[in-house]
Amino acid sequence: MNFKIMQTLYTFDKSKTTLMKAVLPFIIIIHHLSNHFLDTAWIHPFYYAGISVVILFFFISGYGIIASYLKNPHYFDGFFKKRFLKVLLPYLFILALWVAFNPL
Repeated sequence: MNFKIMQTLYTFDKSKTTLMKAVLPFIIIIHHLSNHFLDTAWIHPFYYAGISVVILFFFISGYGIIASYLKNPHYFDGFFKKRFLKVLLPYLFILALWVAFNPL
C-alpha cells in the first residue's frame, strides 16, 4: 500500500497515543485495586473497565508499531533487543517484589 494513502488513514497522532498509553496503565492499576476495595463508590466503575482498557492499550501499542514500520521498513531491526530491557527488567523487579512479599 502506498505510504501517502496510509498517511491519510492515520487518525491518531503520536502525542495523543503517548498520552493515552500513559493514562491507561493507571486505569488498569485502579481496576486491580477495585478487586480489593469494591465497596468504595468511586472505584466501582473501574471494576468493569479493566478488560476494555487493556484491549485499548494493546491496540494503540500495535497501531504505533505498525505506523512506525510503515514509515521506516527497518524499524524492526533490533526491535526486540531495544524492548528487552524496557519490558523484562521491570517485570523481573515486580516479580522479585511479589515473591518477597508473598512467601510460598
